[in-house]
Parts: sequence; C-alpha cells; structure tokens
Amino acid sequence: MADWLNVGSLVLGLTAWFLPVISIMRDKRKPNKNWASYSIMSLSACAIALFCQILYSYHLVRIEDISAIYDTAGGVVVAATVLLIITFILNIVNVRINRIKG
Repeated sequence: MADWLNVGSLVLGLTAWFLPVISIMRDKRKPNKNWASYSIMSLSACAIALFCQILYSYHLVRIEDISAIYDTAGGVVVAATVLLIITFILNIVNVRINRIKG
C-alpha cells in the first residue's frame, strides 16, 4: 500500500505541471475562461503530491526503516523543491498570459 504513495506522488506531480501547460497552450484566438480552475487544480495536485511524500516518510518511521529514511531524505527534499518551483513558475506564466488575453 505504501508503494502506491510514491506512484501517486509522481502522477500528481506531473499533473501539477501539465495542467498549467494545457491552459497556456489553448487556442490563442479566444480567451481561456477556465485558466483559474487549471491553476487551482495544479496547485492542489502539487499539495497532494507533497502530502503523499510526507505520508510515505511517516510510513518509514512507523516501520522503523531508518536506513531508508537516511537514503531517501535528500532526494525527497530536492524533488519537492523542484516540484514546487516549477509548479509556481508555470502557474505564474499561466496567470500572466491568460489575464492579458482575457
């Protein structure tokens, strides 16, 4: 069950990136009225992806797999930082582009 937390985190993280990209790439001739919904869903997917990683870390603590915590802690921090930064940048671009068009 705990392995699905990593898969879910990956899928939700990619979703957090693709939603604003889809909103940005929509038809340029007409305004995108749903751009705010795409941004909210993107940020929500990012938050849930990070929460899945927190739950997985808690699982490792509960089963007392200290070596796994030591091995993965640095990678989780880097991945979470990259996920947050790219998600925020994509959503800022989404807001700027669609506010100009709208």
